[in-house]
Amino acid sequence: MKQQPKEKVSNLSAYAIFIHGFVLISPIFPFIFFKGASFALSVVSVVIVVLIAIKSNFKYSSKFLISIFLILLSSQLLAFISEDINYMIDIRYLLISAILVYSVTFSTIYKVVEIASNFILILLLGGSVAFILSMIGFGDIGSFTNPNGIENRIYFFTFSNVGWSGLLRPAGIYDEPGAFSFFISGIAAARHLLRMNNKRTWIILLLGLQTLSVAHVVYMIFHAFASQNINLKVLIKAGVVFLFINVVALLDKTNIIYNQFLGRFSGGNFGEGRLQGVYRIFNYFMDNPELFWMGS
Repeated sequence: MKQQPKEKVSNLSAYAIFIHGFVLISPIFPFIFFKGASFALSVVSVVIVVLIAIKSNFKYSSKFLISIFLILLSSQLLAFISEDINYMIDIRYLLISAILVYSVTFSTIYKVVEIASNFILILLLGGSVAFILSMIGFGDIGSFTNPNGIENRIYFFTFSNVGWSGLLRPAGIYDEPGAFSFFISGIAAARHLLRMNNKRTWIILLLGLQTLSVAHVVYMIFHAFASQNINLKVLIKAGVVFLFINVVALLDKTNIIYNQFLGRFSGGNFGEGRLQGVYRIFNYFMDNPELFWMGS
């Protein structure tokens, strides 16, 4: 059942939040413009939203302002104690996000999710085309360097830093396929919470399998339980997609699909050893409990 918000919607605020949350994280901005371009554009987004809120006679409560102050204070204390200024620098996006979300109505947030859903769906369709083209021999057409120093290759209608001869893991406009999967799953979760069209949500999730992300499959399982729509049709659709991937894997002479996707669901290889990494981090925290508060 689709929920119909009744509050006033600010389209300009909705697009500003959408750009901040779903577009500016792309590594293309530092590459095209300059290092720090994404943050500069995020500041522009928050200024636009706050000015619209003030013009609409929106009142910022004292509790919210105190919360912002406490976040700033805690980051400064952590930076001082640890002698690491990154605690102050990295907090900027949390502050901007908090101000953006607080400054708009529920209906505007609903509008943001609608815009983001269409945007992610376009990226998924582009990724699907690129995925098929890579299988028939059309590889990357260029590359650029991500802010983290890793090469990001440009394909037809998508980016990716993970690709082999005959197989591509689309990453949309993001720096790697796992990040793309994160945004896909985030949109699915938001659509579920807002009671938006469930069929479209599942189309987005099923197309998201192109990322070959283990975490994406795990999320889909939890999403199915949360939405309480585990029926025969859903199981058949998921089974057909998974069967298709298996058939392609069998036809793939180099076994790339099996090694890079299906094989990662087996025993000790689950998620490329991420569970083992979680265990190591847990044990490390047990031996160094002070790092739970300060970081490593």
